[in-house]
Amino acid sequence: MLKFQYPNPEESSYKTWNTKPFINTLRLIKKVNDLCVAENITPKGITRIEFGIFVLSMRSFNDVDKTAADILKFRKEYNSFSSDEEREQYRCEFINTYLADFKNPEKNTSEYTDNMIRYMRLTKYIYIRGKYAYTYVDLEPRRMIEIDSILKADDGQAADYSIDDWHNYMGTYGAYPLPFETIDKLTKILSDIDIEIANIEDKLGMTHTTSAKCVTREELKAEIDNRRAYRTRLQNLEIKADYHNNTNKIDETIIALNNILTHNKTKLVKKYSVELEKWAHIALNIINDSKFIKPNAPVGDDNEPTYTAPNGVPDIECFYEQFNAICEVTMLTSRDQWYNEGQPVMRHLRTFENQFEKDSYCLFIAPRLHQDTVNTFYFATKYEYEGKKQRILPITISQLIKILQTIKEMTDKHKKFTHNDLLRFYDECVDMSEVSDSTVWLDHIKGSLNSWTTELCK
Repeated sequence: MLKFQYPNPEESSYKTWNTKPFINTLRLIKKVNDLCVAENITPKGITRIEFGIFVLSMRSFNDVDKTAADILKFRKEYNSFSSDEEREQYRCEFINTYLADFKNPEKNTSEYTDNMIRYMRLTKYIYIRGKYAYTYVDLEPRRMIEIDSILKADDGQAADYSIDDWHNYMGTYGAYPLPFETIDKLTKILSDIDIEIANIEDKLGMTHTTSAKCVTREELKAEIDNRRAYRTRLQNLEIKADYHNNTNKIDETIIALNNILTHNKTKLVKKYSVELEKWAHIALNIINDSKFIKPNAPVGDDNEPTYTAPNGVPDIECFYEQFNAICEVTMLTSRDQWYNEGQPVMRHLRTFENQFEKDSYCLFIAPRLHQDTVNTFYFATKYEYEGKKQRILPITISQLIKILQTIKEMTDKHKKFTHNDLLRFYDECVDMSEVSDSTVWLDHIKGSLNSWTTELCK
């Protein structure tokens, strides 16, 4: 992302451009924030609409200052209208005027924006500020030493390369020197991480930890990675502290899951699959007294997922006093659900089972359950997978919502929900003694859920 530029020897359509798009995006966001401060406006980055119009169309590193001014002018005009209809009309007219020499500008500003933001978020240099339709793309405050160092060393101007030089440059790791990789700057980065960790430890009532003593640049880089990983673990414990037994947070989670289920894109920031992993993780922190819930999705410094969990590992790992579990989620509902999830889920569970002596379960969550998926998990649960029975429990998002509603009702009645209550539900659902075949298993799970929630709320 730091290296890529227009023009380059592989792209014939950008000969008149002069930009490193990612670097100039960072420069543009920073400039917009600086202008906001100068005008006594709260700096918060740029909106998705502004990103689509102005970031994607910025042709030159020399355009940053003018583009930043254009963004604030557009924002003031856009926000001056009182109705959504007036704002949308203004947006469309502005795009067709401002981007008149681009092909299909209105369509492209919508179609490419989310993908480009997603790619840039993977760098961890930008993050999403705010919620739902009121989100802004901003610079990650925890990475400002790195960002400021890069922007000071690189003005975003494209360099001239032969095609061989370009291939060598793009294909050689380390060909772009990172200006923040000095002893002084790495030491400051580590110190800032330690301060944030100490604040979270205080909130959780934990004893302070300290980073290892480092002398060399490589030692500092390795310790920064270690402390960032530890910070993520603390942030996951912080989710448990914030959401468990907080009925307002339970409502927030139920609303988010309903938005995922109904594909309410205006209320969601990320792809549906990423949102489902995020909110399933939060739901699991709400519904029981786990020792630790560990999502495997890559996350930014703000602990927000940037993508779904990678292949080869469960989406979420759950650790309890009496048992362990994994959670696998999918937005697939057709036969692709069975094709993409059947074997991988059972394989992930078996690997997880072999790691721990405790009984292990798998909670599988989807908007709807395809019968081919149910058939596969039924056979593994009633008979065997690779010679040994498994404990797989397939439920829908609606059923997960029902569990959360039950927890909320219990909380309102000052009743405590424990992982043993959850274990009892899991065991009832995977008990096949009264399930004649796979076609009635989902009815058995539904009945178990209804009786279980009724008993808990007595």
